[in-house]
Amino acid sequence: MLKYLTPFFLTLINLVCIAQSNDAEVLKFNTSVDYNGRNIKESYEFEIQINNGAGTKYAEIEIYFQDKNPPKDLEAEIYDVFGNKIRSLKKKEIVTTTPWSSSEFHTDRRIQTFDLIHNRFPYIIKYSYSININNYISLVSWNPILDPKIKTQHSKLTLQVPEDTPLNIFQQQMDSAKVEHIEGKDIYSWNLDNYITPKNESYAPHINTTAPTVEVMPKNFYYDIPGTASSWIDFGNWKYEIIKNLEELTPSEIKKVHQLTDTISNITDKIKTLYHYMQDNTRYILVSLEEGGLVPYPATYVCSNRFGDCKALSNYMRALLNEIGVDSYYTSIYSGLKPAPVNADFPSHQSNHIILCVPMQKDTIWLECTDKTAPFNYLGSYTQNRLALTIQENKSQLVQTPKHNINNALESYTTHVKINKENNVTFDCKGKVKGNEFDRLKSFDTQLSSKDKEQYIDHIGLIGKADILDFKISRPNRDSTWLNIDLNGTSQSISQNIGNKHLLQPFKSLKNYLEEPKERVNDLYIFYPINNCDTLIYEFPENIKEVKGLTEITIDSPFGSYSRSFHIKENKLIICRTIQVNQGYYPKEKYKDFYEFYIKSVNTDNQKVIIN
Repeated sequence: MLKYLTPFFLTLINLVCIAQSNDAEVLKFNTSVDYNGRNIKESYEFEIQINNGAGTKYAEIEIYFQDKNPPKDLEAEIYDVFGNKIRSLKKKEIVTTTPWSSSEFHTDRRIQTFDLIHNRFPYIIKYSYSININNYISLVSWNPILDPKIKTQHSKLTLQVPEDTPLNIFQQQMDSAKVEHIEGKDIYSWNLDNYITPKNESYAPHINTTAPTVEVMPKNFYYDIPGTASSWIDFGNWKYEIIKNLEELTPSEIKKVHQLTDTISNITDKIKTLYHYMQDNTRYILVSLEEGGLVPYPATYVCSNRFGDCKALSNYMRALLNEIGVDSYYTSIYSGLKPAPVNADFPSHQSNHIILCVPMQKDTIWLECTDKTAPFNYLGSYTQNRLALTIQENKSQLVQTPKHNINNALESYTTHVKINKENNVTFDCKGKVKGNEFDRLKSFDTQLSSKDKEQYIDHIGLIGKADILDFKISRPNRDSTWLNIDLNGTSQSISQNIGNKHLLQPFKSLKNYLEEPKERVNDLYIFYPINNCDTLIYEFPENIKEVKGLTEITIDSPFGSYSRSFHIKENKLIICRTIQVNQGYYPKEKYKDFYEFYIKSVNTDNQKVIIN
């Protein structure tokens, strides 16, 4: 996945997040951006009050930066609450390291760390620094909240540009900028005071759509090469220029491509053959280099090394297709289960991942190039149903990726639960899984140990209140968009004897995870459909005479539906249960209706049953 963070964005994660409290408070968070028409100087000034021992986490400072753009003019002090300086930071206290992650192969990211710790509370820390930047797309991407878990008293952004510099400005949940014209410069300033981040809520829109934000794009920018952002076509032309000469293959790779495809007549089969070849002969690694952040390695690099990040692998796949005369589009997209909507009126870098789009005569083929287990022509839950930018010379455009419907999200389970005379429980569960759970589980056979698989299955709650003794996860073929699950194990008792009757608790019942609709702040965003279908077979030692407390029911709403039916067959109680929730966006006033629908479904599903 593409990792690109400007030094400014990296400062937003300088401090460790803790629970909402008064452990610390941001008194001042000032950002200044000075643009001279070619280069940028970003300056930051922080003032944070540490109120108790728990708040000292906010005095453990981390400054992320690119290796060739280190922080300059770094100063830091500790003060008491009366403004008396206690001490200044010493140079020897600053530690510079490389923040490697387990998925990174190359990185030029660096981190400077130091602690501003004092033993008397409250106290105030102040620190400031600047960073020079000569490779940039945007001038400003500003979130005025240093840390969403604590209050911010005052934030300020100041932007200085040469007079009459054309800018495209987007602001959200902010007052318009104050603009001054001084000595040949246009000076913009934004302020935000006493902001408290709203609480997290279930099924809320992506924070990018609600948080205070200022984005500023210059008409002309420079990242590796000059670019313009007057339109998506212009912005796409810049991306096209940085990838257009990177699709050359090595002679041996060209020979291999033709060995694989020359005897295949169908174009789609040719594409599928090369896609499988790419999956089988490359692996994904993360590259975090400044120019590598947005510029892919050439296809020859992947030919020789057999690895790459999302940019390199997508470009390599593009080169394979180009060799057989098939056009494809390098495509920028935001990857995440809850998509961050693209601001279509603000051409800019709004993606974190690259995929490949292959236009065909009657349809479009989509290729995820970083996942060895991805089916051919399949976009999973992390890239479905959102705008993506296809890169073409003078034709780049935003396009909508295919949307997963309710059938694409089906999770169907048949669970056989045996209850003996001592009320001990064993179970066997067979499932067919699509959609998001398919995306989460499809790599199990290739990437996780047996122990990891079992822990993960327990973690995601496929079977509640159970100890899994054995399991198997399989796919019919490499391009299937579903998988089969076979689990068996034991469970804590779900049956209690009352005389000669059984009080039965439901197995694998729905759980409530929604907040009550008392003070809903956000709109309701069901970002992925839910379609769970369960057949539960309860087997008892003796034939069933009567069942009390169980009814057949259907609950319909604009948000989805819940249904339950049952029948008795000798010593077996067979319950069929389905819940479906539609993908959709609703005003916050509708959350109460959604909550009532879901709670009614949960309460119905959790009803205890008396078996005679």
